Amino acid sequence: MPRLALLLPALLGGSALTKPLPAPVELYVQSGQIATPSPLAKYEPPAGCYVGIWADLNSPAGQADLEQVNRAVGSHAVYFRYNFFRKPENSNPWSPFFPAAFVQKLAGDTAAIHLAVEPRIPLKEVTEDLVREWARQARNMNQPIFMRWASEFNDSVNNWSKDPALYREKFRMVARIMHEEAPNVAMVWTPMAFTDIKSVIDYYPGQEFVDWVGITLYSKYYWNGDPAKVTVNMLPTERLETLYHTFSGRHPIQVSEYAAEHHSASSSRDLSAFATSKMQQFYFNIMLKYPRIKNINWLNFDMTAADEYKGYAVTRRANYNLLKSSSVLKTYQHILSEPYFLKTFRAASKYSYVPFPNTTGKDVQVLSYVGDARVSSVRYFLDGVLVQKSTVAPYRIQLRNLKTGRHILRAVANVGRPVEQTFMVR
Repeated sequence: MPRLALLLPALLGGSALTKPLPAPVELYVQSGQIATPSPLAKYEPPAGCYVGIWADLNSPAGQADLEQVNRAVGSHAVYFRYNFFRKPENSNPWSPFFPAAFVQKLAGDTAAIHLAVEPRIPLKEVTEDLVREWARQARNMNQPIFMRWASEFNDSVNNWSKDPALYREKFRMVARIMHEEAPNVAMVWTPMAFTDIKSVIDYYPGQEFVDWVGITLYSKYYWNGDPAKVTVNMLPTERLETLYHTFSGRHPIQVSEYAAEHHSASSSRDLSAFATSKMQQFYFNIMLKYPRIKNINWLNFDMTAADEYKGYAVTRRANYNLLKSSSVLKTYQHILSEPYFLKTFRAASKYSYVPFPNTTGKDVQVLSYVGDARVSSVRYFLDGVLVQKSTVAPYRIQLRNLKTGRHILRAVANVGRPVEQTFMVR
């Protein structure tokens, strides 16, 4: 896994954590669809990545936010919310035993539902009868549902983190019942971001019980809320490397929650420039380098203003609401304009991205990945002549009407090591 690179630029205050190593530019080209080999997992698109968003239907303001975001970007393929798993008699209109109204409102031919189901009773009290009742209600919806059962088990704050063996037992029971009672439900096993696989592997219930593997992570300007330490030079995709390379051969990967903060309770600083940089790095790096990541869900929520979070430490409170920063919303629109990001459920991308080949046609679209979070531009030289300087991720250039024969494409980013690609046009 790449070393974290957290060098603070001189224009900002705070301490440097590590110095980034020089990173090479990696060149990719757009190709036709390269489908994931069969068999695909439940609800897995053959190519491309579903985009999802957190949705609040419990308040007029939340509904208005969702409508406004969808007007700006078109739509989303997945809508998610939290669902507190408790005995039916202890549920309430805000937190029902099963959120049928949410599913009815947002699911359909073009959208799936993602429910982050969190036990609000001890794991030992999660019985077959309770799970079967939830499964029957889910089945009756007759809509595609991702069930993210008891996620972030590697966070000691969560009660279900205490006993890995009991966690595995209950996950397997829930998965077995969903497979029996609710074939429209896909099971998602989701730790929060980690660096050591040993911290999560004891909770893994086994391949037959997991449809998708997920991860939750965020881009926060202040490391653990400390204004003296900032993360501007951290590539957000660094934090999913271990999980991806461990599980992507067995399961599609869902980024169950991601967002980049544009304001923090730790400071009054406007962090919109940080957020726009990180979200582009995250989504576009996934598009180029992580083809088995098939769903990313944005947490469209302002934790600095929500009453239920006012008692939390400032280190946990951030503003991720797309509508509270015009530049962040504009960047999100730019990202979702890429056809690779699927705004309709059961769709598939017509395009895939592969490392630059040795032989191309006369027209080729080239994109760059730079393993350095400070990247802001890439210059392209074809046979020694500057063709274009790209300043917008994913640093795309379209080469047209190339002459038959040998060529050299040189890519030079503002940071990192340049790269040269020799190729033939036939």
